[in-house]
Amino acid sequence: MITAGREGGRWKHPVWVPDRAVWERRNGSEFPPGLRRRGAYPADRAGPRPTHHGSVERLDPAHEFWVGMSVRRLAIAFTSAALVATPVVAPIAAHADSRDLPRPSRSEAPARFGTVAYSQWYAKQAAAIRYGWGPRQFRALKTLWFRESSWNHKAVNPSSGAWGIPQSLPASKMRTHGKDYRTNPETQIDWGLDYIKERYGSPVKAWAFWQRHHWY
Repeated sequence: MITAGREGGRWKHPVWVPDRAVWERRNGSEFPPGLRRRGAYPADRAGPRPTHHGSVERLDPAHEFWVGMSVRRLAIAFTSAALVATPVVAPIAAHADSRDLPRPSRSEAPARFGTVAYSQWYAKQAAAIRYGWGPRQFRALKTLWFRESSWNHKAVNPSSGAWGIPQSLPASKMRTHGKDYRTNPETQIDWGLDYIKERYGSPVKAWAFWQRHHWY
């Protein structure tokens, strides 16, 4: 900041002087001659020079107008930059942890808990609630898990040790969705749906992969 006044040929009100490098970078032109600070340019450069620390020479009317316009341009540039730099609050993520999403109610189930019919009903409802997967996706899921475990939540692969309806390998992977992963078909299905979503994107794609490799 340097000050000048109209008393005795000097400006009266404070004038803010921006940094030369900032000005030229933002405005694409040379630093305004009327706003050069003491020591900013070599002594042999043309233009008005400070008469002493804290003051500048008075400019002619044409330069005064140009400087005024330039300061306004600079203010607009800094204001625009501030607006651009203002962080935008991101919307809440649409995909939440499956354990926090609505779960199918057992009271609405057409079959008893623990049966294959119940597990298939639960998987169909959960897939629709969590990922919006419709009948086509469920048909692929139903076939995939039938090939893997016949929808038996106690199924164990004798050679690999894969466990449950989705045949998690190892079984302990399903612990992320519940400590009862060895006995609760809902926990197994919750984990299996998330696994398919994260690895393949959908049951249709997971089933297509299974048909080529006989595992997924």
